[in-house]
Amino acid sequence: MSAIDSGAPIRADGIARRFDGRMVLDGVDLEVPQGSVTALLGRNASGKSALLRILVGLLPRTAGTARGGGLDPARDGVELRRHVGYVADRLDVSACMRVSGWLRFQPPFFPTWSGTTERGLLELLSLDPMSRTE
Repeated sequence: MSAIDSGAPIRADGIARRFDGRMVLDGVDLEVPQGSVTALLGRNASGKSALLRILVGLLPRTAGTARGGGLDPARDGVELRRHVGYVADRLDVSACMRVSGWLRFQPPFFPTWSGTTERGLLELLSLDPMSRTE
């Protein structure tokens, strides 16, 4: 496991991503220095969310390199996400999936996930593990 360098910028060099044969990101370069604020603007389906998901290691890139805090998101995504907050605009969850199925997908994204965490969330949110996620 690599250590994060909190002073290192977020970098994307030549990032490309293809979905179903369609190039969504093609050679994107970006540098976000520590302490700065950056906005990504563009039409729907222009690749903004895909770029963010690549930068936190939730989506593989087709080409290029990425670094966040000195870490490669593709290799060190779990460690990177321990230090970076990412909130998606929507959950990519099948409407027919049960809560219990959704919970099975969480451990890789949260290194401290446990049965106690799961039971606590179910109780806190008054969720039945067999209910649908819709």
